[in-house]
Amino acid sequence: MKKYFIIIKPLIVFSNLFSFCSGFLFSQEKIKDYYIFFLTFLGIFFIISSSCVANNYIDLDIDRLMNRTKNRPSATNDIKSSSILLFSLFLYIVGMLFLIETKNFLSISLSVIGSIIYIVIYSLYLKRRYYFSILIGSISGAIPPVIGYQTSSNKIDIGTLILFITFFLWQIPHSYSMAIYNIEDYKKARIPSLPITKSIFITKIHISISILLFIISNFLFLIKNFMNKIFVYYIIFINLYWLIISVQGFKKTINNFSWSRKLFIFSNISIFFIITMIIFNSIKNQNFIF
Repeated sequence: MKKYFIIIKPLIVFSNLFSFCSGFLFSQEKIKDYYIFFLTFLGIFFIISSSCVANNYIDLDIDRLMNRTKNRPSATNDIKSSSILLFSLFLYIVGMLFLIETKNFLSISLSVIGSIIYIVIYSLYLKRRYYFSILIGSISGAIPPVIGYQTSSNKIDIGTLILFITFFLWQIPHSYSMAIYNIEDYKKARIPSLPITKSIFITKIHISISILLFIISNFLFLIKNFMNKIFVYYIIFINLYWLIISVQGFKKTINNFSWSRKLFIFSNISIFFIITMIIFNSIKNQNFIF
């Protein structure tokens, strides 16, 4: 069972579930249907797990070339490729059954759209061909919090847009810093990432601009009092430090490996802090009950 647990990429799954929960709490609705939340939570868990397993299947050849992934059970043949595919299909069916039970058309539709973007458009086609594939992949990564939000509010409105923009913009510098950090692996696998196709310097420019846009987008939290001002200021302060780290990458003496690793780690701190502020804001507003 352990090897099957590994190929669902638990860190990715749980981080997306965390963002889903933040989206649920971000809604300004006072009454929460926790039965629907629980069903949707399970549905999203299985759908995201299925997508990650499918990604393992699609990336079998390149995973065997990269140091970061060569020891995955899928890459070492500890799990047969046919079993990986069947496991992914099983997880997807279970996830859809939970979502269908919610009778929430928006959740079902967004889940299908997210998995199609990640599995078909990003993993199967764009990732191996175009350096801008990360931009498309970031769309699927921004969908879980949106699903959480509309699970609570049962509508798509300005709150939906705020969450989507926030999580979409965050993923761009997050992914580009990882691309620099793992540049040698990407070269082995012949993945046309931005640092390889253009240059590390160009990638650094994209990272800094993306973080700046991300910080500007943080002000959207103030619209319609979605978040208390003090929490928003905390978020902006943290992300300004993220921007400072990115700008430090332009120093001639900088070690790109250690710098990109530091940037990647702080990107995780940034999004974790935002989600935490959303939770604190919901507690302050007493938008949920236990």
